[in-house]
Amino acid sequence: MRTGMYCPRFLTTKSVTATKNAPIMKKLFSIIIMVTILAGCKRNEVPVYDGPKAVYFDVYRDYSISANYLADSTLITFAYSPELNDTTVYLRIRTQGDTTGSTRDLSIRIIDTAAKAARRDQFDLPATISVPGKNQVMLPVRLKKSADMQTDTFTLTLELVENAQFKVPVSTVHVAELGRAVNVKRHIVVFNDILMQPKYWVSGYLGSWSRKKHLLMSEVLGYPVNFLEISVLPGTVKFYGRYVRNYLETEAAAGRTVLDEDGSVMKMGDSL
Repeated sequence: MRTGMYCPRFLTTKSVTATKNAPIMKKLFSIIIMVTILAGCKRNEVPVYDGPKAVYFDVYRDYSISANYLADSTLITFAYSPELNDTTVYLRIRTQGDTTGSTRDLSIRIIDTAAKAARRDQFDLPATISVPGKNQVMLPVRLKKSADMQTDTFTLTLELVENAQFKVPVSTVHVAELGRAVNVKRHIVVFNDILMQPKYWVSGYLGSWSRKKHLLMSEVLGYPVNFLEISVLPGTVKFYGRYVRNYLETEAAAGRTVLDEDGSVMKMGDSL
């Protein structure tokens, strides 16, 4: 146990007289009070962690614009980044107990019992996961896009396992803001490439939705893939429809007719 000095903060007194001796009296009064306070100070023991060397996941997630809480899952989608074939997510693992100057290895187990558990060709983990004499390490998880992610969501469940270096004594931590317990022994990475019809898709201007048309519009307009998830006026959507319709007509006139996913000629809405 470490010890530390605990003393209340000293507050200076206000001047109580307006005589020529007031400054001297004020100083003497302050000195007397300070001596009295210091005489009453006592040494209190400050508790420190003295349990086993342990590890736990310490990953936070944005639940809303202003809410960032401890989480036991991380959500990743390739849908809004069609140019990416892989991406790396970093999961923080913290340690408890004294740090050392030497590197210590962690043990992690992959739980693959879920119906849509990630396949080995969909992710990479480092061969060795080590803590280099610090109280945390970032675990890199590389996710690799596959065609079936456009229709299915996969999960990669990682579990910390006790070894000669570290214990895993804590499984869950209650997060009051979420009203539930969060698992800090296991962490689940949920990932897919599912693109869905956006909130502000107006069929009268844009026609029937398809993934292919959605991505083409993003490319032709030069906007991010999620450009119709943000509030947009109907007149603006109509402009988008006319702009892409002109592009499709120009391509067709040049002998490069654009086909939709079902093999039909891609077209925009009838209300343009």
